[in-house]
Amino acid sequence: NFPQTSQQYPVILEIGDVIVSDPGFGYEPGDTISVTPDNGAVLEPIIVGDTVTGVIIKEPGIGFNDIPIIEVVSDTGYNAEFKPVFRVVDPETIDVIPDGAQIIQVIDCVGKV
Repeated sequence: NFPQTSQQYPVILEIGDVIVSDPGFGYEPGDTISVTPDNGAVLEPIIVGDTVTGVIIKEPGIGFNDIPIIEVVSDTGYNAEFKPVFRVVDPETIDVIPDGAQIIQVIDCVGKV
């Protein structure tokens, strides 16, 4: 038998990457990205031709506890879909945690199956 220990510690989530699951079509330079809730996140679409091929993370946002809705704001584009990938951050490494940012507890269950 393995020793069964568990450790609990606080973490805070920010957007570490955004996967383009569908590049959509009809997008134009100048289109922007909306994140709801944004938690301070600022994202910018990379548009090649008329599709979204990637996302630049200008600001990762902080304190997510739900998956945000990421949409391109466009008069002409349709169907782009995105999946955020969260990055786990130690709250003690952040100088200022904004009001409303969620710190979550992670339980590390080493040795438990």
